[in-house]
Amino acid sequence: MKRFASFLCMAVCALAIQAQTAVLLLSDTSEVNIGASAVTYSLPAPPAILTVNAKHTASSVTTLKSLMGNLTIEQYVGSSWETIYEDNPGIVTVGERVVLGVTVGTYEESVVYETLTFPLNKRATQIRFKGVLINDKQIKNLQVTMASFVEVSPRTLDFGETVVWSTPVTLPFTIEHCNVARLNISSSNSYFAPSASTVVNSGVGQYMTDTFYVQFTPTIRGTHTGTIYVSNGVQTDSLNVVARVTKRTPVFELTDTVLTVGDVIDSPLRTDCSNPFLLGSCDASVAAVSCGRLVALAPGTATLTALQAGDDDYWNNRMETYTITVLPVTTTGEATAVPALRAEVEFACENRFMVAKADGLTRVEVFDATGQKVDEMQGEGYVSSRINLPAGTYTALLHIAGTQPVAYKFVCK
Repeated sequence: MKRFASFLCMAVCALAIQAQTAVLLLSDTSEVNIGASAVTYSLPAPPAILTVNAKHTASSVTTLKSLMGNLTIEQYVGSSWETIYEDNPGIVTVGERVVLGVTVGTYEESVVYETLTFPLNKRATQIRFKGVLINDKQIKNLQVTMASFVEVSPRTLDFGETVVWSTPVTLPFTIEHCNVARLNISSSNSYFAPSASTVVNSGVGQYMTDTFYVQFTPTIRGTHTGTIYVSNGVQTDSLNVVARVTKRTPVFELTDTVLTVGDVIDSPLRTDCSNPFLLGSCDASVAAVSCGRLVALAPGTATLTALQAGDDDYWNNRMETYTITVLPVTTTGEATAVPALRAEVEFACENRFMVAKADGLTRVEVFDATGQKVDEMQGEGYVSSRINLPAGTYTALLHIAGTQPVAYKFVCK
């Protein structure tokens, strides 16, 4: 029984799934003699269906089928040859074989071309034909059609775990396409963006493997999944995508680590989280924190502590510590030159009342030795304290229009 019978249904199915008009990959109409030495054909692209006419070379010899030998057809897949047909084509029974008056078999001949059709493995790169004797078989009208398919690899892209609002992650994938209409690429989840929306090289008769990319943007915490589709409306393949996004830890950065007495930093900490943060000073006589501002009061070093609460996107931040240095202000007597204004500031403490006078002076803050603010006065050019200050050491912070605040350290006796 012929071995190719089991391929009949496979051939019909293979033809049915081809969405495009058949494209010939290989065609040879000449008559070729096949003997013990194989005749080999290379396949320049993935094949679909092999069709060939085959017969025994004898045109008038009547003999036994067992003496005719077989025609073998093979395909080369991966690193080995696979047999897809092994029989004697075009067999016709022409009479009975009688020995001593007893019928013991039949005489058969192969003189008429038989059409053979087989589905080929799309990964086959060669086909070959072998006979038994020298030129004992013939083939003609050899045709191999081009396969039609689209395949995406890998089947899954796992972007792993990343933190929310971090840099987008990009991973590659390949599309192998053969003899298909123009392909489009789409995503079921907008967080996974393909690098292109069309496979430009796809088309009837085209065979190529293209590399594309998917970019994942981690803007929302949680596990994200989606599907990347490659389709022309008839043929479709896809790959799954998955990514996990976790909270991030707030990042603090102290804007200044070296200050001068009198410096006021309105936003002393940079943070990538918009949540409120707690800022404190362990050396308030050197640097104090007031309403979120950092005020340099006296020469020395101070340790600042910062803590920020988390939310849906941020973990609670561990306490961060920073060391800052406060340098003294150079003064002459009781007057200081304000570089921006080139104006003179008059400052004094009389009878436990602080008095300050300068062009552009708008406000004065008074801090005690612990860094606690004890008084604040408004004025225009002239300001005096509103209370009788207890004996002790103080720092006055003078706010002058158009320049940085100026600090004065004074003692009330």
